[in-house]
Amino acid sequence: IVYYHSTCGGILEAVQNVWDQPKIPYLQGGSDAVTDVYLCSKSPHFRWIEKRTIDQIDSLFFYHYKKSRLKKSYKDTVKIRMSLEICNRDSSNRVTEFKISYADTVINLAAYKIRSFFGWPPGKYLKSNLFYMEQDSDSSLVIVGGGSGHGVGMCQWGAMNMAQRGFRYYHILGKYFPGTKLARID
Repeated sequence: IVYYHSTCGGILEAVQNVWDQPKIPYLQGGSDAVTDVYLCSKSPHFRWIEKRTIDQIDSLFFYHYKKSRLKKSYKDTVKIRMSLEICNRDSSNRVTEFKISYADTVINLAAYKIRSFFGWPPGKYLKSNLFYMEQDSDSSLVIVGGGSGHGVGMCQWGAMNMAQRGFRYYHILGKYFPGTKLARID
């Protein structure tokens, strides 16, 4: 089994942290750097910033859970009780558990459901789970992240950078799938 993604954001992910699979020795993550250079740093998705307003978060909550609080008329968004909490991160610093309290509802999200919930427009995915959040104002949230995709296996931007630097295919495969060998199957 091999996996690949667009941009790891500088750190590869272990397969068991993303999917309900056993630990696979050659898919255990680690740094995506050679010397002091992140291999995927040329990717347009290496670092990114997205903003979500209270209206967008409400729309996302309605899209996923069929509940909305903004149908009522509020003079001040402070009256809308909302709490967003990163509960857990894995060894690659990706968010693995997230808790949303919105009015009378509490939702716990894990793995891809986090990316699904924050994707904009509704139905899209947040670029990755490698992110942190900042409150921009009482009615907006800033999501600062890195990478695009799950981060397991081969980072396509990193592999391209290695090839452009003169690394051979066996170096690239060894970087992203350590401990594996190429062999002919008859």
